[in-house]
Order: sequence, then C-alpha cells, then structure tokens
Amino acid sequence: MKKIAAAIVLCLAAALVIVLIAQGQSVDRTLRTLAGPTLDGSGFDLSTISGRPVVINFWGSWCKWCAKEAPDLVAFAKAHPDVLFVGVDVNDEDSAARAFSAKYTLPFLSVVDHSGTIADHYDVTGYPTTVFLDSKHIERARIVGAGSVQAFAENLQKAL
Repeated sequence: MKKIAAAIVLCLAAALVIVLIAQGQSVDRTLRTLAGPTLDGSGFDLSTISGRPVVINFWGSWCKWCAKEAPDLVAFAKAHPDVLFVGVDVNDEDSAARAFSAKYTLPFLSVVDHSGTIADHYDVTGYPTTVFLDSKHIERARIVGAGSVQAFAENLQKAL
C-alpha cells in the first residue's frame, strides 16, 4: 500500500512539473513581486513595471561583500539603462543604508526591508544576492555572494 501511495505522489509531482514547463514557467523560480518604501522616501512596486528585465540586488551596509561588489554593480547598472535595477536594503539602519548608497553612488532605488521579509520571500540565503528576472518577472538566474561585471553579464543573458 505504501508503494502505491508513493507512486501516486510521484506521478502527481511529475504531472505538475510537466504543466509548469508547458506554461513556460520556471519550475523552482516562480513569479516574483516586490513592493515597499525606498531609502529616498518614495515607494516602489514592481507590479507597475512591465516589459523590461529586472535585476534585484539584496544588500546591507553591514555586509563587507556588498561593499566589495558595489563598484562592479554600479558600473554594470550604468552600462545597462534598458534593464531595471532595484536594490533591497536588508536588516539595516536607514542612516547607514543611505550613507552606503551615497558612498557607492548606487544608481537605482533601494527598497527598505528592515525585517528581512522581502529577502525571505526571495529565498535569500546570503549577502549580497542578485536576482535576475525576465520581462515577465520570472526568476531566471541568481548570484549568491559578491558578483563581478562578468558574472552579472552572464546571468543577465539568462533573463533576456
């Protein structure tokens, strides 16, 4: 009886994978949303943006690896004005985050995530993490840890 139950569960899981693939959805990277207040006092809602690939960088002023990758991320963002870049400042003090953003002249908005809720929604396991979404906001790639211009370029290609 246990073998039959296991076989049924396996068949249902396989059917779900087939349906998701047939719909053009990524099996393990689902449609993502992102909304909240930003460091500059405005607000951001990813659902209002369409038709452009999106690069989301999860960072914190307390993160030494975030500081290490910041110059490459800034250069890459400036070189790709057709792509929407958004930062998510996680578990940080606003004043420290603003100072970090100014020091590295981040050329994009950063959503404030004091509690880490947004990072949890994106399954962030280390910092920095950079997530690459296609124009339909489906995750196509990610970098965990400090990225380089070359790594950003390789992963952005997966979202185009």
